[in-house]
Amino acid sequence: MDEDLRRPAAAFLAQALDMPAEPEALVDDLTAVADDGVVATFAVELESTAGVVAFLVYAYRLTSRDSDGASGRERMERDLATMAEAERLDAPGPRAVAQAEDGPLAFLLATSPAMLRVLAGEDAAASTPAAAIERGDAAAALLDRLRDAETAARAWLANLPDNASPRTPEETELALHLLEPGNLEPLLTAIRRLTTAAPGGAAEIGPR
Repeated sequence: MDEDLRRPAAAFLAQALDMPAEPEALVDDLTAVADDGVVATFAVELESTAGVVAFLVYAYRLTSRDSDGASGRERMERDLATMAEAERLDAPGPRAVAQAEDGPLAFLLATSPAMLRVLAGEDAAASTPAAAIERGDAAAALLDRLRDAETAARAWLANLPDNASPRTPEETELALHLLEPGNLEPLLTAIRRLTTAAPGGAAEIGPR
């Protein structure tokens, strides 16, 4: 990771979030996620009146080129187009908040869909209503997905390096999803309902 990018990235973050007195304080808050020599990615979590808000800061070296020959500018334009399409389709993934250029560098600030709604003053937990489904089928589908999630979690944990290392972009996107207000609440509510003493609950299905 090019440490020289951390300071201008912090200055961009402070400007984008209208925090003019904070650039120096934000430098240490930026966590390096990835750097392929063309694009560097930082993650940061900031306190707000709505709670903790997580952001990604992408720093593009505009004239550098990656192994496929794409320049930093082309990478930025591609990332912006991908985020715009994801927003149009209401698909998961980071959403662009602000962008700026500074000589040979360009910066892009992004956050999760729910966090973007927070910044816009909307309900962070707003989501599309769940499709109607028979209760038993819904429980079976939930069980299948929980088993898949458990398998994926074991695989991720088994592949963590012994030494500390920066998050991958995929891990950062996962962390943003987990930090979104309301994302885990339906699952946690379902777990509470399924494991309390109620018909079909823990009182009937647990060890005797």
